[in-house]
Amino acid sequence: MLVSLIALVFLSAHSCPQDVPPSGTVAAQNALRVTIRTTKNTFRCMEPITVRLQLESTSQDAVYVRQIRGRTPKFSSYRFDVRPVNGNQVSKNRFVRSGDSVSVLAVYPGKPVEETVILNQGYDLSLPGSYTIRVGAYLGPEPRPDSKPITNPGPIWSNELHFTIDDELSDPHAMDEDKFIRQRSTMEMAEGYRLRVRLNRAEYQSLEPIAAIFELTNKSGEAPELKDEPHVAVRYKIEVLFLFQGRPFKYPMTRFGEETAICTHLLDEPIARGTAHTDRFILNRHFDLSDIGEYEVRVTCLLPGEKDAVNPLKVQAPPVRVKVWDKIWSLPPMR
Repeated sequence: MLVSLIALVFLSAHSCPQDVPPSGTVAAQNALRVTIRTTKNTFRCMEPITVRLQLESTSQDAVYVRQIRGRTPKFSSYRFDVRPVNGNQVSKNRFVRSGDSVSVLAVYPGKPVEETVILNQGYDLSLPGSYTIRVGAYLGPEPRPDSKPITNPGPIWSNELHFTIDDELSDPHAMDEDKFIRQRSTMEMAEGYRLRVRLNRAEYQSLEPIAAIFELTNKSGEAPELKDEPHVAVRYKIEVLFLFQGRPFKYPMTRFGEETAICTHLLDEPIARGTAHTDRFILNRHFDLSDIGEYEVRVTCLLPGEKDAVNPLKVQAPPVRVKVWDKIWSLPPMR
């Protein structure tokens, strides 16, 4: 009886092949080596982060890697695991699109294949901090009519890399006053205040810092009182819309999943009559502007009312438009 029970357990343990991938799949997985490296370990904010991906066959036969064609084939073909240290995986940018067809890439012995990916074009890396990255590749079937489908579709992971993004802006001259172009303003002043939004240019390359200056001028007879507060709180409500066929479309979102961004600045004293207060803002540090196309920027300033502190005074600037191209912005030469 005991011998029969042992035999039954032995047969049961070997009668469930679905838990064990076929030997050919395991051999193919062991025959593919995925390696990644970056150009450096520390990047400035909004600097293009270049990741080099190498696929290598470690066997005597070719290994086939799945490829997905489309507008962003590299982000669709490989799996990117990018996350802050001890944090959740970062989200994709709107630039990434799903693929429309599948093919395979042959990797032959002794002939490694290299791919180059601009990581922050596809993933939100706008916040400074320390990050980790690894990249997974998927096996594909051999390009033969009698080839069998891959039964173990899990990714083959690369080595893990660490990199850091500091708070220094990639373009140190993006905020220079003489870089900003003049925007025409035909908006009437609201209760003696005028708000003007200026950009450092009207067209940008992908990943280039989009810098804006908010200029609030007091044209009234008196400055608002401080009342019982030690500071005057100036709040800017910023909204960025994608232009579809020339019409505004609520498409971009802030990095935190909201439709608008609220930026607050505290002033030690009210804005005197005839003077202006300026604030600077990097739009694509707060909004996902990775998609190619034209955008409209709308800004409203909220000031504490002179008679009613609960209902703020609203001063709206005329909208300005920016265009983002698909060419990757390269860092200017260091001076």
